[in-house]
Amino acid sequence: MFQSFTRAWIIPAAALLAGGAGLLPTADGSPIIYYDDFSGSSADHLNGTAPTVRPGSETWTAHEGVSFLGWKADGSASGTAADQKRNAFLPFTPAPGNIYRLSMGMNPTSGSWFGLGFTGNDGLLNDFWQNDAAPWALLRSSRTGGDPLVSRLGPQLAGHVDHSNYDSNRWTGSVDFTIELDTRPSLWEVKWFADGALLRTDSYTANPTINYVGFGSVGATGSVNDFQLAIVERESFQQGVSPTAAYTHEATYFRSGEPTVNFGTAGQLIVGTTAGTTADVLRAVLEFDISAIPASHLIDDVSLALTTYSQGGLDQGGEPGNPTFNIYSYGFDIDETTATWNAPGAGEPNAGGTLGTLLTSASFDVTQTGQTVIFGDSPEFRTAVSDALASDGFLRLILAKSDETTVGTHEFARFASNSFGTLGHRPELIVTHHIPEPSTFVMFFAGALLLLRRRRRVV
Repeated sequence: MFQSFTRAWIIPAAALLAGGAGLLPTADGSPIIYYDDFSGSSADHLNGTAPTVRPGSETWTAHEGVSFLGWKADGSASGTAADQKRNAFLPFTPAPGNIYRLSMGMNPTSGSWFGLGFTGNDGLLNDFWQNDAAPWALLRSSRTGGDPLVSRLGPQLAGHVDHSNYDSNRWTGSVDFTIELDTRPSLWEVKWFADGALLRTDSYTANPTINYVGFGSVGATGSVNDFQLAIVERESFQQGVSPTAAYTHEATYFRSGEPTVNFGTAGQLIVGTTAGTTADVLRAVLEFDISAIPASHLIDDVSLALTTYSQGGLDQGGEPGNPTFNIYSYGFDIDETTATWNAPGAGEPNAGGTLGTLLTSASFDVTQTGQTVIFGDSPEFRTAVSDALASDGFLRLILAKSDETTVGTHEFARFASNSFGTLGHRPELIVTHHIPEPSTFVMFFAGALLLLRRRRRVV
């Protein structure tokens, strides 16, 4: 594993260490379009400087400022800020079929606000929104109240949401902003994040015209850091469908009432508790080969979609409404052709399987047939994917009802398994990921080389 891990890092990191622009061109497989760490001097203007990574010979178009506000090569906005509107842009036009992630740290320390986003023109002395900005967001220098952060779908001031904050410890210092623009659907979709937390999701009724990406100041001084525009990659893992039609994975269920029976050829996964003479507990396990994701990539979002196979059970005084089902990490190799309640995984010491870290949950009406249930993203789910990539490349999960003390009551769900006849109803694991920013590459590559040297020394 170490050798493959090192190979995953050595090519892009070595290229970065070699110096020069355009070393991560999008067209050749790298998702980074622009990156700037603003390592220049506060004595130099940002205007005309080249970002750290660029696809060609692009340079910043930025208002310089003399005695008035201007953007400097170190990412600072300094000068007389009162009523000054100053922007900085790089050329960019999105191509349909991609997911673009624009991110930057913003820290306006006095005055009004900083803005970040996509835009239609490069007017340097306008309010940021007057450049037909869409989508974009702003952060005020005052971080508390009813609208210290505002997300706007655009163009201009259209489609805004005020994000309130009454916690003095939240959104302090440099706030990491991310705007994700998904151009795959005919009407583009947008997500906004602040310090890694999802703020909002929206979509257009008419797609905007975008010719630039950039940021601006409206009457504010302060600084920005780590500007990046990248293509986000999203992988789908579904048997018989993706990444290729030849893809397969493990999935089966087992039950305490029949502890030595294997259900690996069943077209369903039954999870929950049952009533009657064979009242028991049922759980399911799934194992996905996710090694198609480079181990060097950062995981942004993970979800598992399961489709109800047929009507489940909810009767005899069970939970009112929608029972809750949990997905946990699972630490043992799964073979769907041999797994049973007594022996669910290779080397597993516990009947029924050892429930690992709780990753995600979903509550739903188990009596509804053909519904797709999304077990959504969480930090724990992302960590489980990262850990799997750093290990053998297999993500192993165990699915159980959140309350299994209801034996004697029908509270179970039936999901389509990986062998279900309708391909689109089979379990689907979706992982969104991206290449780290170049500074992360360099630091990690240096660590990897040090580790490699130590390993060779020991051997």
